[in-house]
Amino acid sequence: MLAYIEGNGICLHQKGKDLFYLYLNGTQVPQGEKAFHYTDFQVEPVGDILNIHITEEEASDYSGQTLKHERLYRIDKDKEYEAIQLFKNGQEVSFDGISG
Repeated sequence: MLAYIEGNGICLHQKGKDLFYLYLNGTQVPQGEKAFHYTDFQVEPVGDILNIHITEEEASDYSGQTLKHERLYRIDKDKEYEAIQLFKNGQEVSFDGISG
C-alpha cells in the first residue's frame, strides 16, 4: 500500500529490501490555479546517495490527454544507499509521504 497523502504530492514506498515505488500525484487542481504535470524522471546513483530527479511543468490547459498528472515509477536498487534525495526541477525537495 502506498503512503496516503491528501491532495497532490510525491510519495516513496519501500517494498522489500531493494524495491521502491515513487508515486507522483498532480491530479488535484484548485479552481483558478494552474495544473502541473510530470515530463521527466531519472535515477542517478552518486556514491552512497541515490538521487531521484523529476521535472514538473505547469499547464494552463489541464484537459490535454497527453499530460501526465499522475505517475508511478518502479525503482530497483542495485546496492544499499545511505540516503535517497529527491530533486524537483533541479531543486532538492522533501517527500510528501514515505512508507514501507
